[in-house]
Amino acid sequence: MLPKANLEDQIAAAWSILSPVEVDFIKEELSHCVDSRVYYLNNYHVIQPEQGILTCLDPLYDHQSQVDEALSKNLAEEGQSRIIVLKPRQSGLTEYCNGVMCWRTFFVPHAYTISVAQAPDVAAHIQRKVNIAYDHLPWWMKPERQYHTKGEFMEYGRKDSALRSSDPGLGAVLVTTHAQRTTGVAIGRTCRSLHASEVSRWPSGEVYTGDIEPSMNAPDTIAFMESTAYGNEGFYYNMWEEAMDGDSDWTPVFLAAYRAKKYSLPLKKSQIPFKLTEEEKAFTDRVKREEKFQIKDEFWNWRRRRIKSSIARTGFPYAHFESYPITPQEAFQSSGQGAFPRHKLDYQQQKNVWKPLWVGEIGYQGMNAAPKLFLNDMVDSNGDYLDIPLEKRELTNRLYVWEKPDPNAAYYAAFDVGDGIVGSDFSVGEIFRAGHGNNPDVQVAEWVGYEAPIAFAKVAYALGFWYNRCEIAVEYAREGMTTANELMNVLEYPNIYRPRNDDRLRGQFANYMHWQTTSKTKPGMLVRMNETLLEDSIVIRSQYLLDELRRCVKEGITFSGLGGHDDSAVAACICLYCLRQTMPELRVQQSSGDSQNDTPTVSLRRSGGSMVYGIYDALFRLRGQTRDLSKAQEFIAKNPGYQIKAIMASKANTAWSPIFHGNGIERELHREQGVSSWDITPTLVSQYQEATGRSTQHGIMARPGEVPLPRPHYGASVSPGDESFWGEMGGVMGSGSDL
Repeated sequence: MLPKANLEDQIAAAWSILSPVEVDFIKEELSHCVDSRVYYLNNYHVIQPEQGILTCLDPLYDHQSQVDEALSKNLAEEGQSRIIVLKPRQSGLTEYCNGVMCWRTFFVPHAYTISVAQAPDVAAHIQRKVNIAYDHLPWWMKPERQYHTKGEFMEYGRKDSALRSSDPGLGAVLVTTHAQRTTGVAIGRTCRSLHASEVSRWPSGEVYTGDIEPSMNAPDTIAFMESTAYGNEGFYYNMWEEAMDGDSDWTPVFLAAYRAKKYSLPLKKSQIPFKLTEEEKAFTDRVKREEKFQIKDEFWNWRRRRIKSSIARTGFPYAHFESYPITPQEAFQSSGQGAFPRHKLDYQQQKNVWKPLWVGEIGYQGMNAAPKLFLNDMVDSNGDYLDIPLEKRELTNRLYVWEKPDPNAAYYAAFDVGDGIVGSDFSVGEIFRAGHGNNPDVQVAEWVGYEAPIAFAKVAYALGFWYNRCEIAVEYAREGMTTANELMNVLEYPNIYRPRNDDRLRGQFANYMHWQTTSKTKPGMLVRMNETLLEDSIVIRSQYLLDELRRCVKEGITFSGLGGHDDSAVAACICLYCLRQTMPELRVQQSSGDSQNDTPTVSLRRSGGSMVYGIYDALFRLRGQTRDLSKAQEFIAKNPGYQIKAIMASKANTAWSPIFHGNGIERELHREQGVSSWDITPTLVSQYQEATGRSTQHGIMARPGEVPLPRPHYGASVSPGDESFWGEMGGVMGSGSDL
């Protein structure tokens, strides 16, 4: 029997009677716990759930495992970790974080650990959890506790002052405090471990920024900042946004509700087969593609039930979205009146937002020259996203692309220009594919980053040229004036927005160029964007754009972004407004020859028709042509000295086309010979003329009964000496008329 003495004497006596096998077992268990926090959590960290039954964290819940994986990755790569977590309710994360803090305190010598709750009563509850974990450790694992104050301070070291000088013990400290204290936390100490709980409910961030953050300079720091969302403003929201932007040392981890098995509701027999809504199916496919995770039908069944309950109790679904979000944007619900319909932004988030398929840069190659593309694939050959993180766009990887140009489509681009100074407002370009009839306008590309205004004009030129020389609208204000003037007067971009006076029957064109945001035009931008959102006639792909639209608030009849950041939102609104002002006929079923549906610009605007790219040698002789820009770029990569220039072939890039509206060779090839309109090139026309014996020195020989037609001008001619070159290059560039 152990002697009746104090606890320290009993422990000393217990050690003396252990067998060698028992000592080896203890050493092995202690070694496992020191090396693996998960081993400690699974086997020795005792908690008392709401049911009151003592247990360990075995196994870790889904969300706990997700955070532990992020912690392991950070420690392996950097030796330290700071993780900010956006969680749903009842995720078990507070238990996990508290367990990691106990592991650090009980096994790491001289560890100074701080746990900060939102209020004093919650801080006392967290310390009670620490006491439960400590009290239920095996006697041979318990570090000696030197000092303990109820509700705040615990120090682990030798109680005996005589022994403390030679054997101080563990020397670890765990402080439990609350955010309502603004001073006196971590002063004079190096904080090696931090658990900040329910940070969104903190009255302010002063306790962190003033006391804790300056003390977090240990090379092996482990810190958690976890919370559910509480509005889209405040200290926690700002910390989360900084982490998402890559502007802080904190790693953002979002715990989606669909990741936890507990958030599910079994299907009844009457519900099988379970049919997903259009938005649910789109979101499920997106998660499977981007995260390689399959959302189960039982989750959607549970979510529908909870949303229905939220609406019944509050009149809105937003309480459920905030508590059990499936995206970070859904969690941070705005408390004020947004400029754009919130439920439609949620619809876009669920159904349409994707990661980009290509990321990179675009380079200006000269006037009337195809741009240089530096794009990285973000998906594999199966269409699954690669495990490549999206870095913050500042000076590199500023171009996101969801769809590359389609020769048959019409596009529109708009630009909001910043000063190019890092830390100020971004320059932004938004490109949309115009929808025909009832089809929506689709976002296909976005450029966000820093670039000097004059250099940004070249970026705008390159993007507009790449997307079928689409019309460009630049906001003519501040730095945008420099970009717009450079684009029009120096680079001579051929397709620039010219304002219209829609309230006039005649003389609708203004006597100036470029978009100007005024008290008259900005309400129109707001109305047009709201209209397209409410009618589901827009597809937003960019998370960046959608986040800015969420942050926009109404100011009378106009809008502005919280914090002054609305560059992407303004560019998108300008793009949609100008697109629909210059292309209204796309929204009606226009019959052939119906002049009533024409607009003032229908005969001037280039359509989304075919664009032909010419291959020129070092002497600027045309050596080939193709409608496929990538094929042309592949050829010049193998032939140094060659370059690409655009050719206005058969007026294919204008609203009038000789193939459909003329009465010459082009129409004959299409109507009588069955040649596709996209295969009719200037070279094919010339070859057909010669083959049919209708080519003369000055024009085209007419068929019997026809009037001779003049030879059409195609913008670039091929000398007779060049004709044989098609055959020479056929093996590399394709058939004689096309690459």
